[in-house]
Amino acid sequence: MLQRKFTEVVVVPEEELERNRAEWRSTTVLVRSLGRSVPVDWVAREIKRVGRLGYEVECFTLMDGFIAVRFANEGDREAAMANDPWMVAGQLLAMDWWRPNFIPGEEGVGRVVVWLRLPRLPLDYWKKPTILRIASSPGIPLAKDGVTKQGRRYGFARVKIELDYSVPLKPGTLVRGCSEGAGELF
Repeated sequence: MLQRKFTEVVVVPEEELERNRAEWRSTTVLVRSLGRSVPVDWVAREIKRVGRLGYEVECFTLMDGFIAVRFANEGDREAAMANDPWMVAGQLLAMDWWRPNFIPGEEGVGRVVVWLRLPRLPLDYWKKPTILRIASSPGIPLAKDGVTKQGRRYGFARVKIELDYSVPLKPGTLVRGCSEGAGELF
């Protein structure tokens, strides 16, 4: 279909593309603000500050509000991905690993990390497997916060989860045990 519309087709050899991709593959993430647009220099400054990096990360403005952020090495990139959720200027940033042939606007950044708060969690639900089971309803559990992990305050639990940005958010989840009690809405 496209070949009928365009008379000339340029074929780029796969070897050339692989050489080009090598500079992005292990050190780059794709970023998009889920709210207002955030200037790239603010994003770079915040990543450097939070990551305690001794160098300036490279930020490249792409189309449709996307930013490519390149780190000096794979370890710093992985640390940034594990350090989610990212907030810059009060805006939540979705951050995903760079991938070949990414076209801004046609594809999205599918991964966003947020803190899930489980208020009024009953005491009998305060074991790691149970908390992670509940947290897995809206997304993929990544970590519990320090207070939840220590189990010293039982008012609410907080779990860092990864959400698929392309799936609409659920308004809540009803958690119910097999016996005793009506359940709790989170």
